[in-house]
Amino acid sequence: MESIVIDLEFAAPVEDLWAAWTESDRLARWLCSKANVELEVGGPYELFWDPEHPEENSTLGCRIQAWEEEYSLRTDWRGPPEFAEMMNTQPFPTTLFVRFQPLGPSRSRLHLEHLGWGDGEQWSAARAWQQKSWDSALTKLRPFLEA
Repeated sequence: MESIVIDLEFAAPVEDLWAAWTESDRLARWLCSKANVELEVGGPYELFWDPEHPEENSTLGCRIQAWEEEYSLRTDWRGPPEFAEMMNTQPFPTTLFVRFQPLGPSRSRLHLEHLGWGDGEQWSAARAWQQKSWDSALTKLRPFLEA
């Protein structure tokens, strides 16, 4: 199944866009309620939407696979509870790959690719859910960065 691919431009420098994806306190201001990110290969990339129930609605256990300062980030990704049987067993089947590109001193581009989707009706439903989730989340990133 095709990857989810999203390309967006922001009126913000690339270092701010990078920090929004790699610093726990900034992630918790636009994407999730709480974050635990250690920027090193094998470090956690754990985001929590309901910190009271971290096993249910989070990226608990996800790890950074690779990163390059202000250029790219690759991490494991978990799905929501309704797709846990497919998406939340290790090794996690889907991967998030984000690239950051400077377009000038106060403009940047984000390229997000979420890959690793299986085939079948359940995978199609999971992918559709995740596409909507990314679309919704990224609408919060723009005002956060451009404020």
